Amino acid sequence: MKIENKQIYVFLFFLWMILKLVSLLEFYDILGKIAALLLLVINGLLIYRAYSARNIILIIGFIFMGMYATIPYYVFYLHMYPSLRAADCSVSHFFEATMILLLFQIFLAYFCNFQRQTKIPSIKIGADRIVWGVSAVVAFLIMLLGKRGQTILEGGYGATETQNSNLNEYFIIFILLMYLYSSGIRFQKIIFYSLVFLYIIKNLLYGGRIETVEVGILLIYCVTRYKFSLRVHMLLIVAAFCLISLFGLLRSNIDFILTGHIDWEKILSFENRDYLESNEGDVFYASSRMFFLIENGYLDVIDRINAFFSFTGLIFVPSSIVPDIGVLASYKTNIYNSGGGGLAPIYYFVFLGYLGVILLAFFCGKIFSSISCPKNKYLSFYSILFISMIPRWFAYYPIHLTKFCAYGLLLFCVIEFLRNKCFYENTACYKHIGTGRC
Repeated sequence: MKIENKQIYVFLFFLWMILKLVSLLEFYDILGKIAALLLLVINGLLIYRAYSARNIILIIGFIFMGMYATIPYYVFYLHMYPSLRAADCSVSHFFEATMILLLFQIFLAYFCNFQRQTKIPSIKIGADRIVWGVSAVVAFLIMLLGKRGQTILEGGYGATETQNSNLNEYFIIFILLMYLYSSGIRFQKIIFYSLVFLYIIKNLLYGGRIETVEVGILLIYCVTRYKFSLRVHMLLIVAAFCLISLFGLLRSNIDFILTGHIDWEKILSFENRDYLESNEGDVFYASSRMFFLIENGYLDVIDRINAFFSFTGLIFVPSSIVPDIGVLASYKTNIYNSGGGGLAPIYYFVFLGYLGVILLAFFCGKIFSSISCPKNKYLSFYSILFISMIPRWFAYYPIHLTKFCAYGLLLFCVIEFLRNKCFYENTACYKHIGTGRC
């Protein structure tokens, strides 16, 4: 049976419903093992389908999701607590989080339709010196002011005083505009790559890995996928993953490294550990914590409705002026600790129940499919931001799906409207002033 056959995912959904019904008997350990295995299988199918379509961007997206799909394996098969954070989350909460993630992956696979293409059409617009110049200036200012304070070299990651602006990642929007409106001359290329390089170095000095990954995905989409084969890209992804993981170890132990006393055996040993020391584990724990809050009455139906409308309000206003419940990652952390973040499907389950999970899967499936076969420049622009920001919206806060990506698309639409209007006036309207034809 071909993996593109929708019947596979219908069958997996029925398996999911059976697991959900049997979970009423509270056999969470054995059911969690089955759910964790199914989650790995469905994510593997998505990666294989993306590989069959020869689409490196889709492969990256599903590999990233797969990093979080592996956490239930550690929890249920190796019996490791997903985080160092102290809370009363139990195996039942981890099971619920696994089931929601599995439901999302099943419907995502169902709604995705990939077309095999050797070269995806570019949306490169064409030269515009004004748009390029303004975008370059804004990108430079964001790079300069996005993060300030002490770097990790001055005290270690998480132990320094750093001011991180919410606008820092908007650099990606303007660097994308620079690429789209570039004339391709050497000067513009030098400025473009210099800004990218400085942005990456600066964020790494402040301990930021996500921004580096986001810019890397953007460059692959816009530049390297036309120049390198799929095999070369896969090797680069493996190398990049190793380097990013190594950087994660180094930034967490930078104080020992600077003094020359490095306990590599402690850092690299996975024996006799009762918990995971990973970003993915922290995010999975933060997601499970939401089920703990629901179970203990801190997120009742009214609270969840308020959370949804507060979350929606974040599209229009800063997070500092919305109720605390609008940011579930930090809600009630004074009572039950959390490092922040949370998986997007879990957020939408809290907001809208199972319907929210399915709607999110439908939306993401359509966007992933459009990456496989772009239909117009506006959808393609949103799709680029969507896939570039997947490390942020999928694992930390889904507001970036609407606020960041939609703001970027709105700016692009305004630019194109003004350019088309000026072009029309300069080529048609002005030629017929006084004739009544304008």
